[in-house]
Amino acid sequence: NYQRIVAVMDSIAQLTQTEVCAMFQRNGLGAGTQQQYESGIESMKTFSNQRPTIVERQLVNYYEVQSTKAKVNVRLNFGGATPEYSFMVNKIKSENSAYERQLFVGERIKIEVREPFGYKIQSWTINGSTQNGNATSYVGTVADNGMEIQVSFVKDNEFKLPQLFLNEFCASNGSTEDEYGSKPDWIEVYNNEDHEVDLAGMIVKNMTTGASSVIPYNYSTTIIPAKGRAMLWCDKEPTSGPLHLAFKLSASAEQRIQLVIPY
Repeated sequence: NYQRIVAVMDSIAQLTQTEVCAMFQRNGLGAGTQQQYESGIESMKTFSNQRPTIVERQLVNYYEVQSTKAKVNVRLNFGGATPEYSFMVNKIKSENSAYERQLFVGERIKIEVREPFGYKIQSWTINGSTQNGNATSYVGTVADNGMEIQVSFVKDNEFKLPQLFLNEFCASNGSTEDEYGSKPDWIEVYNNEDHEVDLAGMIVKNMTTGASSVIPYNYSTTIIPAKGRAMLWCDKEPTSGPLHLAFKLSASAEQRIQLVIPY
């Protein structure tokens, strides 16, 4: 936000003030140059303050939506305790079971949800009307009076925990390469089911050190085929890919690893 931007600018200006003054003196630049420098900082602050309004105006013109806004509320109802959950609104992740924001009237809105382990979608209620069935996404436009959207989940009584095994570990890998040609520690997960299982949403925990990693959603590589295996790379580099974990293994100390299905 604007206050944060100003704080960063002031911090940088304070850090560089001595060097800037010395540079002016070395190059024989007068006081007017110092004033221009300070004026330039104020101009950047002004621009930062005005930028959101300017960007909104450009978006309104480009997408041909109304300049007025309306409140959009999205609620997820699990009929009790809410599991650890996130969903997407216009490709922006919402970490809680609720979303509330002012959007432009006529703006396209896309909501993408997923069915947590042990749950299934029962219904969507959009501005008081039950619609969209048990779909995992909804696309519409923001109405003049805003939008109230609720997605209701119920327990899936037919859900069964998949048979997954932490089959093998390697804490001093010298031969098996990941997709980058590196040789990090690894954990092999075996799927004993007759159908594929997606690891997305599962948590790999190092119970000895307290470290853990959540397998992210929307990656094909997290899906283990029937009677197949997946390699989890313990390189402490989760940004390297969905199967790269946030911790390493120790070759000198015993460790206890768990694969947890939030259910």
